[in-house]
Amino acid sequence: MSDGKRTMKVSLTEAQYDVLQAALASAFSEWHYTERARDRQTLLRANTQLHLAWEQGIRA
Repeated sequence: MSDGKRTMKVSLTEAQYDVLQAALASAFSEWHYTERARDRQTLLRANTQLHLAWEQGIRA
C-alpha cells in the first residue's frame, strides 16, 4: 500500500536552489493562508505554484 509520499534526489546549482526556495516559500505562504480561509480555489492555485516552482528550480 502506498502512503502517498514520493522521494526524489536531485542536484541543484546554488542559483537553482535559491529560485526554488523563494518559490516554495511563496507557495507555502499562500497555502497557509488557504488553510485558514478554507478556500479551495486558492489551495489549487498554491498547489499549481508549488509544481511550477519545482519545474523552475530544476530549469534555472
